[in-house]
Amino acid sequence: MLLRKFFGAKDDAVKLDEDLIQALSQSIDANPNEISDYWKRACVYDYLQRYSQAIADYTRILSLKPDFVNAYINRAADYAETHDYHRAIADGSAAIKLDKNAALAYHNRAYACFRSGKIQEACRDMDKAISLDPKQPFFYVARARIVLETRTGSPRQAVGDAQKALEIDPNNLDAYIVCAELLMAVGELKPAIQYLTTGISKHPEASRLYYFRGQAYSYLGDTQRALDDLNKAVDIDPKFPPVYHIRSRIYLMLNQHESALADIKIYIGLAPEDPQGYYQHGQICMLMEDYAGSLQYFDQYLSLMPNDPDGYYNRANVYLALNKISEALADINKAIGLSPKDAPILFSRGRIFSKLGEKQKAAADISKAIKMGLSQPMEQAAKKLLAEIQKV
Repeated sequence: MLLRKFFGAKDDAVKLDEDLIQALSQSIDANPNEISDYWKRACVYDYLQRYSQAIADYTRILSLKPDFVNAYINRAADYAETHDYHRAIADGSAAIKLDKNAALAYHNRAYACFRSGKIQEACRDMDKAISLDPKQPFFYVARARIVLETRTGSPRQAVGDAQKALEIDPNNLDAYIVCAELLMAVGELKPAIQYLTTGISKHPEASRLYYFRGQAYSYLGDTQRALDDLNKAVDIDPKFPPVYHIRSRIYLMLNQHESALADIKIYIGLAPEDPQGYYQHGQICMLMEDYAGSLQYFDQYLSLMPNDPDGYYNRANVYLALNKISEALADINKAIGLSPKDAPILFSRGRIFSKLGEKQKAAADISKAIKMGLSQPMEQAAKKLLAEIQKV
């Protein structure tokens, strides 16, 4: 979360809307060198998430008053919102140069460093922000999230950060979420559910809390509670993509293929940039024996993830089901080239060689796959096929 300085205490009587922007614009037209009106308008633009317009106003302020620290702090946040992390870092540094005690400047620079892959710099800045303002709960949440998303540092310490944020602010929604995510990441599902349940009692309309609790229940194998929570999340926010992805997976495990298909279609519509949606759609179509549809979605997946052996493995199995043996062999060879120690992929190539009548190659691959280790059902199928080949 990016944090900003605001132009004053929030007053419910003051509506941060287009009318206020028009009034401030008129005032600016009458006195174009009055910094306070630019500042107020930029803050309203921020509130309305119109970041490019806010950036323009902060830039005007800094041309009139180059030492306005808060303008650098807020513009850094807006640059980060628009993924211009280089400028965000530069503005954070400019603010810190003017005021070495500007905790928000360190926080916003940390966020920009984190998103641009400069993890050590991000951690140093967050430590500094916390040392300057140890009563700001969002700083602890941000430091915990760096650990969660980068898988670096100590998850236990990160949980401690989330708990510290909740000590400061027991209603902090983000702290409940990051704490639960961290606990789920280390396999402590029941404590995660407890935090999420407490969060729900304080924020009953927060769809993300139901989503994560549904996810935790699904990992525990409690599919009914998982579906209840995911359905609630959809009711609250029908445009929250991850809910459809995990609910589709649960329907798939329950062999409710039509429901799984409906959800993954919605997911792809909401998150077309995510390759996993196409992968799961391909799997569902394959299970429904819609091989043409499965091929289409695995093609899309591999266009986005050309180095994933699982994509080639699954598409090879579709080709095999369509009796397109040469295409299946080409894909499975790509999969083995990318993951030569994957036993199921090797077994699949053995099946393909068997179809081609190349019994010696088939036996060699299947024997090797069995030695490497297969799941019990796959091992039984492999041994059965190997016995048939050895008879020949």
